[in-house]
Amino acid sequence: MLSLLIVFAIAFLLYGLVPGIGAFSVRRQWRTFRRRMLEVSRLPFVGYFQQPGEDRLLGDYRIFGDLESIQGENRIYINSGRLTVGVELKEVVIYLLPSSSSRKGKPLFEKLEETLPDEEPKTVLWKKIFSLPAGTRIFVGGAFFSEGGGGVFRSLPQKPLVVVIYDGDRQTILLRSIWGGRQRNEYWNRYTLPSLIAGSIALLLTSYVMLGTPYLRFPSLVALCLSVFPIAALLPPGVLFYFFYTWLWKRARLLRAQRDLFRLPLRYFEASETWKQVPYDEQIVSLPTREPYLLTNRPDGIVEEELIIRGGGMLSLPEARRGDYYLFGTLKRDPRRIIARPEDPMAELVLVLGDPALLSSACNRRARRLELLAALFIFSGLTVNLMLVLVLLHYLIG
Repeated sequence: MLSLLIVFAIAFLLYGLVPGIGAFSVRRQWRTFRRRMLEVSRLPFVGYFQQPGEDRLLGDYRIFGDLESIQGENRIYINSGRLTVGVELKEVVIYLLPSSSSRKGKPLFEKLEETLPDEEPKTVLWKKIFSLPAGTRIFVGGAFFSEGGGGVFRSLPQKPLVVVIYDGDRQTILLRSIWGGRQRNEYWNRYTLPSLIAGSIALLLTSYVMLGTPYLRFPSLVALCLSVFPIAALLPPGVLFYFFYTWLWKRARLLRAQRDLFRLPLRYFEASETWKQVPYDEQIVSLPTREPYLLTNRPDGIVEEELIIRGGGMLSLPEARRGDYYLFGTLKRDPRRIIARPEDPMAELVLVLGDPALLSSACNRRARRLELLAALFIFSGLTVNLMLVLVLLHYLIG
């Protein structure tokens, strides 16, 4: 009994606990990235501050710019078209957004699963980037200091800089970050491969040591069986369960991304003191660019053609079929009540088919169900294959 406990303890530690800790760590890192992107999207642009005087912290700002030059080891200068600022990048993590598909025209219904790649942004420490070409497009958000008559972004201990290198339209940066800023499979992280290899070798050695003792033959067979765990899911017949697992897990990931997108335009209103719960009816808040940003479910007004419709069609959410809609956009000062795309590239002109909060909650509930179902399929496939391997080893060695 003790021998079996040792075998199962090794398997649990190196196949489950270590990769599991890595999985929670990775999920927390990406959640922090998405949270910081949402935070900096509500900051004012650097161009709106007064010219700096003495060296001091001016506040939190953001900027879109092109790389102008690199000074020393850790400082770059970027130009927004109106001014040039420095960015101190020592120990800063740089996010590299994957390119989006180039499609002719803009679809009325948003289909990000077709236009955006199914991969997360690359992350790299600045010290591991050896060079960048002039003109590289960069987004920066965080603490901004005056220094020597100019300005420079710097990380603070509890508020690291957000630095994103991107290409394409700056209006898609936040969407691409929220949509793709999550691990494709949290179990497969930087700790997983070495842990699986260590577990397989440890169980092989344990089996070899036990095999010479007659009364430990069964624990040795169990150890030998568990040593093939890293490839067990890919063996027939359990590989069929593996395909169902990958499909369900990908679906759950899309649902989590859709959950965040439904709540995306609500972030301005939830941060406002005038925020009230559903039904929203109509509310107006001020964007960082001083534009009046409207939330309404009233069927009146002229809407620009660049409107994007965000619905639950892809996910077949019943909450998206109730006939409700909520429109978000800039309300122009015009007697005709024109609702337009905001000048702020991180704010949206979007029509949500359904209550955004309810749709977000529905996505979250369904994602959790699919994740549990995916876990059931992968464990079922592993159990079937490992039992077959154990029976085969019993006949070959026993």
